[in-house]
Amino acid sequence: MLKTFDITIPILKGEDNLNQWKVNLKRALQLQKLDKYIFTNVEKPVDAEAIEKWTEERIKVSHALGSSLTDKKIKQMLVNNGWDIAEEDPKVTYDLVLKTVTGISAISTLSLINEVVTIKRSAFATIADFINRI
Repeated sequence: MLKTFDITIPILKGEDNLNQWKVNLKRALQLQKLDKYIFTNVEKPVDAEAIEKWTEERIKVSHALGSSLTDKKIKQMLVNNGWDIAEEDPKVTYDLVLKTVTGISAISTLSLINEVVTIKRSAFATIADFINRI
């Protein structure tokens, strides 16, 4: 018989722990058969009993997500990108996290490219300083 165990979902800090966050979140939700709520659009059922189950499951997933998104910088980035902390669809939040957090490196890359393209030798005291910066 398989013993149950808890999987800790780490607080998302940024790109540094994004992969671990995704893996642990996925595994924790898979154990409870709730991962469909972050990977697919689960339509609201019609049956009253099914609606109750659907609502409870979405709340559980939203809580797991929200509990791991407490880092002030991450929270602010998400809000700046349109996150409604009261969002009821966990897939919307999950997709926004992936878009926002992986977008950090895209912004950094664009900034770096811009610097390399516009860099001027005259801005450096020596040629060695210029070469080290490049």
